[in-house]
This record gives sequence, C-alpha cells and structure tokens, in this order.
Amino acid sequence: MLIIRNPEDAYALPSDHPANARLDLLYLGPILVIAPGDTEQDIINEIGFSPLVNMVDGERFPSSEFTPNWEWIALTDGWFEQVYVTCNDGSGVMIFIPDDDRIDADLIALCRRYG
Repeated sequence: MLIIRNPEDAYALPSDHPANARLDLLYLGPILVIAPGDTEQDIINEIGFSPLVNMVDGERFPSSEFTPNWEWIALTDGWFEQVYVTCNDGSGVMIFIPDDDRIDADLIALCRRYG
C-alpha cells in the first residue's frame, strides 16, 4: 500500500496514474493506493475503518443489507476510486484500488459490484 500524504509521496506512482489527478485534494486527507497483498486489516490500520463494513449499522459486504459508506466510486483507467468524507469539515480519505484479481477477493468484489 502506498500512502500519499503530500505530493512528494506520489513520485512512486507512474505519471499517468489516476491518483495524480487528485493531489490537489491532499489538504482534505490522504490517498491510499492499494496493491496486491494488502489486506482489509492493513486498510483498517491506516484509516481506522474497513470499506467492507458499514460504519453506521455494522453490516458487512456481501450482506444484502450492506450499504457502502463512500460518497463516490468510479472506475478510471483500471483503478477504482473510492472517496470517503469522514468529518464535518469535508476531510476524509481517497482509496485507489486496481481492478486486479490479485486484490483481496471481498474488496475487489465490492468495487466491481458498485463501481
């Protein structure tokens, strides 16, 4: 997992990576770039919650009662982008997840279902 907290952290990304288009929003929070081998627990350790669990009611994907927490999800150039607003001031986190079968099975299934 690559964690981008300032523009210099993004130097590890290819110049055409979609996260580069969001660097001007870093004042709102970090950008996480998920890689094969990253686990749900890795994400929780970094941002304090799981994309697979609704923060309000605790429902877990793939439950039929599950509702995603993100404000927005889109698939761009092979990457799912999830945007979470977690504070009243508009701050939060952006997560980029490659559309890749090597990604955690539940996480990629979540992205493919809603993205």
